[in-house]
Amino acid sequence: MLIFHTALHGEARALIRHYRLRRRADLAAYPCFERDDIFLLESGVGKINTAAALGWLCGGAATRPTEGDDGPPTLVNVGIAGHKSHPIGACFLANRVEDAATGVRHYPPQTVAARFNSDCALTVDRPVGDYPDACMVDMEAAAFMQTAARFTPIDLCQSVKVISDNRQ
Repeated sequence: MLIFHTALHGEARALIRHYRLRRRADLAAYPCFERDDIFLLESGVGKINTAAALGWLCGGAATRPTEGDDGPPTLVNVGIAGHKSHPIGACFLANRVEDAATGVRHYPPQTVAARFNSDCALTVDRPVGDYPDACMVDMEAAAFMQTAARFTPIDLCQSVKVISDNRQ
């Protein structure tokens, strides 16, 4: 099973089209799309929304393993991030995810690193105007990693970010 997480519908649209996902009308708490063993969950912006939505989906009957399931789910956070100098539209795999408020760090294994550039992600509680030199800045990745690791091994949790803005 593959579960994508996005905060916003704009982040989800390309995945919905690519995988031809359909909205689950029976799951009303959060927008959830599905086809075969692929789910996509839209949580809303921020750590609390991310943790609540992912816990709701992964802990619920909607994603329970079925007969013949191949094992634990793979969870992928897909979203936007700011960076001081990376070009807008560049895509990065998070190699370290840090919560700016708590300092807690997650190090997702770089299982797909050959296909992506990688960078660290710093998760903040509110939008920032001045980006640190060394990290992408987002508002969901740390909560995603912490919550996802409760439902699947950490090596099956990844965060992919597209740069949406920079200092220019």
